[in-house]
Amino acid sequence: MKHTATDWTLRIYMVLAYASSLCAVISLVWAVDKHFYAKELHQQLAEVHGQATREHEKMAQLMAQNRELNSRLAEYQRRDALRATAAQTGEPQLVEVQPNGVRVMQEPHGGVRYTGQ
Repeated sequence: MKHTATDWTLRIYMVLAYASSLCAVISLVWAVDKHFYAKELHQQLAEVHGQATREHEKMAQLMAQNRELNSRLAEYQRRDALRATAAQTGEPQLVEVQPNGVRVMQEPHGGVRYTGQ
């Protein structure tokens, strides 16, 4: 049997339909792969965000602790300077006045004296 032009046209259309279907399947597989990859990236981003949040909270706690320690150190240095001044001058130095009116004095011998009004 001899192939006619109609047979060749039909075969060409079949090959084109097969190629088109193959492209559609490949595109679908590619899209699904990209979807799963995007989902994986989103999950990694959520994990990194959670870790960054935890590290940020830890850093805030450390900064607060550092401020507290710096204020303690400053108070210690202030009292040490008052102690040294009292020892050098031989006169008591005012450390603080409490809200109830009690004065705290640093004595030259190293002791502390509380006086009220």
